[in-house]
Amino acid sequence: MRAHERALREFLDGLVADARLPAATGGPLFLPVEGAMVTAGITGSPRPAREAARSPLRTD
Repeated sequence: MRAHERALREFLDGLVADARLPAATGGPLFLPVEGAMVTAGITGSPRPAREAARSPLRTD
């Protein structure tokens, strides 16, 4: 696994822990976040990240 993927997983795991959600929540969050970042890079637009931020996975 590349260093940035590992760092992203650790970041998401930290957010999950801070929110006191089950630890297993971090894994399923990785794919949509990584996908939004990759798509934003390919398209040159922040729109995918903005759309992901409005995801139904949000808990707030």
